[in-house]
Amino acid sequence: MELRGELAGLGHLFHTESDTEVILAAYCQWGEECQERFNGMWAFAIWDGSEKSIFLSRDRFGVKPLHYISSLGRYFAFASQANVFGEVDTVHGRIDESYLSICLQSPFLLEGKGFTIFHGVRQLLAGCCARVSKDDFQIRRWWNTAEAIRHNEPPSYSDSVEQMRELLDDSCRLRLRSDVPVATALSGGLDSSSVYATIQSLSRVSDSPVRCPSEWRNAFSCSLPGTDLDETDGAREVAKFVGGQVDFIEPNFQNLADWVIDATTRLDFVYVTPAIMVQTYAAMKQKGFTVSLDGHGVDEMAYGYDHLVSLAMQDAQSIGNEDLYIEYKQILASMTPEWSKKMNVLDQRDRMKRPSAGQRFLEYVESGIRYRTAQLLGLDQSKKSSDPWLKQPGIEVKQELSPEIPDGYSTSEEILFREFHEKTLPTLLRNYDRVSMLSGLEIRMPFMDWRIVTFLFSLPQHYKLGGGYTKRILRDAMCGRLPDSIRLNRIKTGWNAPMVDWFTGELKEMILDTVNSTDFRNSPVWDGRKIQKWVHANYDSNSWTWGKCCRFWPFLNASILVAKHGWK
Repeated sequence: MELRGELAGLGHLFHTESDTEVILAAYCQWGEECQERFNGMWAFAIWDGSEKSIFLSRDRFGVKPLHYISSLGRYFAFASQANVFGEVDTVHGRIDESYLSICLQSPFLLEGKGFTIFHGVRQLLAGCCARVSKDDFQIRRWWNTAEAIRHNEPPSYSDSVEQMRELLDDSCRLRLRSDVPVATALSGGLDSSSVYATIQSLSRVSDSPVRCPSEWRNAFSCSLPGTDLDETDGAREVAKFVGGQVDFIEPNFQNLADWVIDATTRLDFVYVTPAIMVQTYAAMKQKGFTVSLDGHGVDEMAYGYDHLVSLAMQDAQSIGNEDLYIEYKQILASMTPEWSKKMNVLDQRDRMKRPSAGQRFLEYVESGIRYRTAQLLGLDQSKKSSDPWLKQPGIEVKQELSPEIPDGYSTSEEILFREFHEKTLPTLLRNYDRVSMLSGLEIRMPFMDWRIVTFLFSLPQHYKLGGGYTKRILRDAMCGRLPDSIRLNRIKTGWNAPMVDWFTGELKEMILDTVNSTDFRNSPVWDGRKIQKWVHANYDSNSWTWGKCCRFWPFLNASILVAKHGWK
């Protein structure tokens, strides 16, 4: 709206209220520099008749997707999903063995590098744009977070907390602008609860933010009764505290095997768990909502994952800061229920005097975090597969346009930065875009506002990881807006499927049929016979765990997609 007013003042005429018309006018006025004036999420293409070329742009952090295939001089095609290019060239509609092998080693390695599991299908990277003409295709990076924060001086911690709250308020206010009903996906965790509480706070300031629909205070929560993943109580507590209402959606998993195959087939990615959130967004759309404000992005900016805290702990140890090492170790222990029970009863100082407890803790850290850290640090430099289930060696994945790392970052800060820009977050953004858009529902993410991102990445580490908590600054910014039981809760529960129940129950027959099939056993990418033996052993010993389910699911996920699309 602000750009529309500015452009109108420069002589541009508008015939609609559409953002699309504003984008076109901004491009006419400022050319490619128009991107720097936008605050939001986008993937767009503009035909430039004067230059006989197409200009393509993707938002700063890749919230919206832009895939393409190119045969210079013959064709250039682009789309929002990777699995549609078989309509242009059947080769591009098939699974690439090498890239699938990488994805099976770690589902977090392809998305942020601009690759896909489909042969020849690439992505325009986040913060990049491209110019396509008959005989040329040029890509450049138009946004670099490191450059944006280079001269930022962090304010005091108390001032930073206030600034965080003000930025989130304004980000939510902007993203409430809509011509259709707006809702919020509420899990009961800190991040989504912060968005919901902020919306409720805005409702007390103004009943009608500009261009906001009449319905914009609705929350929806996925209910999984009888499982460890159910966060109904937390969502209900948040709603009661802020004076809001929540619709609890209990997904319908009748004919579960058919649902899993259908949902997986309609998506174009391999991940570690099934896309259970498909049903929640579908239910929201069925109830008349087209937009959802969600809380994604904070974990990757403020140490929300245990392996990031572990790396910070290692940094503290490497510089000999024992007090910081102990603090981070305590935070890490509190993020895991079983270790919270064992270690929180010990005095912080006494812990260092108990070699057996300390050794057991370090063993837990090493065994629980080593695999994830190796995925983040190791495979990019290795051409060999480290997964005994895979036949195909991993290939080196490089991207020349990778974002620059800010100056002066420690190892853990650098990994955090990569988590956001290249690893975990790009993969999660892809997941949520696909599962929501299957129902024609748009997810808006207030924490992905570029002002919040640059603000958080310019702050010292202890503003984000300190005082006994991850995401410290957000917790303090939400003081008074959220109940302390939610605001200060250290245990993280992901939005995941109850996989152990599924694997040992309704999915058992489908899983056994899959691993016993000729196609699975003779896969050119994975050792089907070895996996078949492992799966049967887990059923025979009744030993399925969450970790084992996550270990096997990507291969089941991949086999479903291969059955649909075939090999290159």
